[in-house]
Amino acid sequence: MLRHIFLTGAALAPFALPAVAADLTYEEPAPVIAATGFDWTGPYIGVHAGYGWSDVDYDSLSFGFLSDDGSYDLEGFIGGVQAGFNWQTNAFVYGVEADFTLSGVDGDSTSGFGVPIGRDIDWTSSLRGRLGYAFDRYLVYGTAGAALAQSEGSVDGFGSDEELHLGWTVGGGVEAKLTQAISLRAEYLYADYGSEDYSYGDGLIQSDVDLTQHTLRIGLNYQF
Repeated sequence: MLRHIFLTGAALAPFALPAVAADLTYEEPAPVIAATGFDWTGPYIGVHAGYGWSDVDYDSLSFGFLSDDGSYDLEGFIGGVQAGFNWQTNAFVYGVEADFTLSGVDGDSTSGFGVPIGRDIDWTSSLRGRLGYAFDRYLVYGTAGAALAQSEGSVDGFGSDEELHLGWTVGGGVEAKLTQAISLRAEYLYADYGSEDYSYGDGLIQSDVDLTQHTLRIGLNYQF
């Protein structure tokens, strides 16, 4: 009897071993995939630098009963600071940003009467909305809002006058996150600062000045 049981077990052993081996097979756990998405939501501060090109149009540069109209160009380096807040919904990023820029944009010319004239832009500032689309670490955006410029004009022999211009600005750019907190951007802005009346030589000379500017700048932001 024992001999028959032994022989039967031996005969079935080759079929039983694969099933046992299958039960003992080790399965590696699924790899854990780390999240790599970049979040654009939150406040940020930063710095920027670049170059500006301005166009000055002046009307009625009046010398007594004589008047002159004309235009000339300004250019120079700029640099400043910005701060803002972004919100992100899926891939869409929207927010608000304010900036303040010290300006070295200046230039000079000669009026139609042969009198040297010149102009400096001392500083500019803007408050803008931003709307963009994020490709993970990259953000492409447009921006628009209100703009200010402090400008000083001069007429040789008649002194200078300083006025604050209020207008608008529009532009766009590309921003890339170097880390979750630090991003680098390249930006173009066009600003129309409107026109202001200038007075030189105790009111002997009057002029209406319209001021526009193109700016290319790069910036570095830190997001909290």
